[in-house]
Amino acid sequence: MKHLLAIDPGDTTGLWHPEFWHLQREAYEAVTWLHHVIDRADYIIDEVVIERMNLRDRRGKSTTNLQRGLDVIGCVRWICSVYAIPIAEQWNRDKNQVSDDLLDEHGMLKTPKTRWRHANDAARHALYRETTLKRKGKW
Repeated sequence: MKHLLAIDPGDTTGLWHPEFWHLQREAYEAVTWLHHVIDRADYIIDEVVIERMNLRDRRGKSTTNLQRGLDVIGCVRWICSVYAIPIAEQWNRDKNQVSDDLLDEHGMLKTPKTRWRHANDAARHALYRETTLKRKGKW
């Protein structure tokens, strides 16, 4: 079984891993935490799943939140390259295919949902990736 680390990047970055479950941190704190955890080998991480972002929002305007998300993605790519951890990218729409009910069914829903929105979104990315790999027979 793969040990996925799923990341939902942004001003508040959500992280999900089967051993530590849900975390939610400020963008740069999340990157520092991730680097520390990987460097110390605290948890097994076979693959990182991260949401892919565009620099522009739906209205075509640049936002600080998007820029911080892109910063997180860049830092995660660097950390993963240093430690030879593969990265799988997903679009925002991919996580939207995983409902709260499905997360809850797998014991991955953290409540209250509004307070843990980003951590739950990271869990959605993990469950979507797991489902996709199982369908392809690669799990």
